[in-house]
Amino acid sequence: MINNAGVALTGTFEQNSMADFDWLLEINLHAVIRMTKAFLPQLLPGGLARCQHLQPLRPDRAAGQVAYATSKFGVRGFTDALRNELGRAASG
Repeated sequence: MINNAGVALTGTFEQNSMADFDWLLEINLHAVIRMTKAFLPQLLPGGLARCQHLQPLRPDRAAGQVAYATSKFGVRGFTDALRNELGRAASG
């Protein structure tokens, strides 16, 4: 399974409306969570065993990309936590 953020906004945090921010999080974070919820049962016992090719968003390149960075770190946190949870379930 690939958890991947897909859209970005232009402009600074102050320039982006809450509706814009919500739109981006709906696509980049909530869709990942929904798809994982829907398909994880078919993927077990493998599930999210590893995270490969993760490229962190460098702070010096995040100007004008606060919403995207938020979603990307959210996906990373979700994926890491779920991988740990699944690992405990498999070993316990």
